[in-house]
Amino acid sequence: MEPVFLDNYHWRRLLYLATKSLLSRQYKFRGYWRVPRFIKGLVHNRYVKAPYLNGDTIWVCPNHPMDKVVFSGAVYEPQTIKIIQDFMRAAFSFVDVGANIGLHTVAAGRCLCAAHQQLVAFEPEPFLFKVLRANCELNRLQSVRLLPTAVGQEDGTAQLYVSNNLHKGLNSFFLWDRVSESLTCQVVTLDTMFLQVSVLRGSVLLKIDVEGAEPLVVEGGLQWLGELQDLAIICEIEPDNLRRAGYSPSQLLQLLSEVGCENRFLIGEADRNLYPIGSLESTNNELSNPTHIKGNMIASKGRKAIQILEGFNPVTMLQ
Repeated sequence: MEPVFLDNYHWRRLLYLATKSLLSRQYKFRGYWRVPRFIKGLVHNRYVKAPYLNGDTIWVCPNHPMDKVVFSGAVYEPQTIKIIQDFMRAAFSFVDVGANIGLHTVAAGRCLCAAHQQLVAFEPEPFLFKVLRANCELNRLQSVRLLPTAVGQEDGTAQLYVSNNLHKGLNSFFLWDRVSESLTCQVVTLDTMFLQVSVLRGSVLLKIDVEGAEPLVVEGGLQWLGELQDLAIICEIEPDNLRRAGYSPSQLLQLLSEVGCENRFLIGEADRNLYPIGSLESTNNELSNPTHIKGNMIASKGRKAIQILEGFNPVTMLQ
């Protein structure tokens, strides 16, 4: 299946708002229940241009939950996006593992400021990879390296379970109830990629969003991550997803500690705050208990990375 790109955003948005208004009034007419089905079919796997960040545009599908946020005029994960852009302005390189359609990759690419910076994005699902590539071309990100591979614990191949059409961002190595099909994909480790194939040193910001396989990504990059002096890792923590992979939030935090990332914060998207995550031994705070942690977190080491996060004025531990 191929994505369809439609260059008529305003007409699609008008249709979306009109339909939303119609349904909100709960009109009852013969066959009214077919309207949502008709609209979903109309925009199914069809991508339209939507305004994104500061004057940029991006291809999104109004039928997909994550894209719908951008289509409505908002920013998906606004605090995470701001953190990424601040690190890019500080001349960090950016590695996006699980890039999806490229919301974070595009945000990072628009803030490149130094010749040595590298921008690398991994997305193994072929449909999403095509949208990712289209979004990078749309925003003229000529220096980005797009790789149609997964990142994991060891090099080889793996079975990727593709989520159903309404949840394009939930593809996983681990079988669950929203799977429509599966495919075999190539897997590479961070150590192989950045110590052997294409060396990446200096200051690095790594984003990992792979639906429970985050520990596998870190385990496959222990040497490379451990050698970096300035490093920040943005990582999704979803206890249910980790459990399907046979891990716990505590084990993920332990892996981050093994590569030296002890400076850890939970990213508050709604209130734009950073909440310090306590040590594994502490019990004074709900964020000290890894089972209570859910959402995006950032862990860092090195003077430059820590200084950038201090600029966000992290709040004190919740009582």
